[in-house]
Order: sequence, then C-alpha cells, then structure tokens
Amino acid sequence: MRIILTTLCFLIASMTAPFAFQVVEQFTPDNVDSVRVNIKDAAKEGCWTNLGEVKRYAEDKLEIAGYAVASKDMQRTAKSFELAISVNSGRGVANGCYGSVAFQIYMPRWVDGMYGHFEVGSGGAVFSGHTNTNQLVLEYLQGFFDAFPK
Repeated sequence: MRIILTTLCFLIASMTAPFAFQVVEQFTPDNVDSVRVNIKDAAKEGCWTNLGEVKRYAEDKLEIAGYAVASKDMQRTAKSFELAISVNSGRGVANGCYGSVAFQIYMPRWVDGMYGHFEVGSGGAVFSGHTNTNQLVLEYLQGFFDAFPK
C-alpha cells in the first residue's frame, strides 16, 4: 500500500495543471496603439533560462497578429498596453522545478492620484516536477495567444 501511495504522489507531483486564459473580444489591433512585453523573472536555481527567447517569441506573435510592439523608448499613448509574462519557480527536494506561470495584458493608469491596471487579458498555470520551465512557458504563451480574439 505504501508503494502505491508513494508512486501516486510522484506521478501527481510531476504533472502540470491545465491552464486557463482569457482575453476580451475588444482587444484587437484596431483598438490598440502598441503593446510592450515585460518579463517578470522570479525563477530561482536555473528553473527558467530562456527569458530572451520568450520575450522575442511574444513580440513576434503580437506582430504576426497585427499589433504594434512598443520598445522601451516609445512614448505611451492612451491606448498603450503591457503584456506581462511572469514566472515564479524554484527547485524541490527531488531537483524538479515547481511554480507558476502567469500572463496579464493591461493598461497602466494613474487616476486621481491612484495607480492601477486596466486588465483586458490574463491567465496562468502551475507546474511541478520539470527540469526547467523553458518549454512550458513557450507552450503556455502559445495557449495565451490562442485566446486572443480572432
């Protein structure tokens, strides 16, 4: 019985939870001036190493879909958005990486002295038992772009 339970625990620990992504229908290239891609790296111990590849992949997917990609130097407009890609990860006892991946599309806003995000898209997933998150982040990012309005 103990062997069966131990085996089940290892199987469950090495799984990746399904992801859920949502983007509002009005988020179309016609309604957006530009999108800036931001990487938020909270991965530790070598669990995420292809940050530049992920950023470039996101920028390419945005351009292919018809969105203008903003550089760091570009001035923001009233219809500028941010695509935040966040990975929070670490290594477990068995050397596998665990953590979460999250995506958010938002418009940063200051209103009456208060800062906030006008969010038009979000989603994410949790994972464990992987050597690193490199391929997972790219797969999740593809899933996120699949949720964009057609």
